[in-house]
Amino acid sequence: MLLRSSEFCKALKKIGWSYVFIHIHFKLGTFDLLCDWIGYLLILSAVGILTEEEPTAKLLRPFAIALAAVSGIESAVSLFGASIDIFNIVTILTTVISIYLQFQLLTNIADMAKRRNYPNTGRIIKLRTVVCVLHVAAMSILYIDILQTDWLMIAVPIVYLVLIAWIWSVLISLRVFAQENEEDTKNSVS
Repeated sequence: MLLRSSEFCKALKKIGWSYVFIHIHFKLGTFDLLCDWIGYLLILSAVGILTEEEPTAKLLRPFAIALAAVSGIESAVSLFGASIDIFNIVTILTTVISIYLQFQLLTNIADMAKRRNYPNTGRIIKLRTVVCVLHVAAMSILYIDILQTDWLMIAVPIVYLVLIAWIWSVLISLRVFAQENEEDTKNSVS
């Protein structure tokens, strides 16, 4: 059964904002004002909504919880001026989980869009692929310490800003389509 458009749109809005919190970093000292854990909690909330229509989205809950917990601990530690900037298995694991979470979440959204006859479902699939490839490339460069140059440290955030703008444009387009489709359905019933 399809979600009501208002619920679907609410979930899409939360997902859009989650990308802002997860991928944009405004630091005050060592503390990130746009905490990643807020983004993962937004995803967790959106998944709760999406699960009504897309039962496989429920599988994302433990991943969102784990990522929120780890990034919450990192935020708490940084609040006291400390840092957990060690390259270890936890960092690799959270990066892999985050990539999987984003891949599967965008796949679920594409499936739901297809059920609604959204004409640009291919844009969501393309976006999903680009998000994951860029995330892997950026994290590989930053974690492995290859090509650490000043211009790269500026380029990666710019790439993420462009990516977030693309994510927002796709999600807004889908939200508008869902709202218009619901209005058309109401008008044809009247």
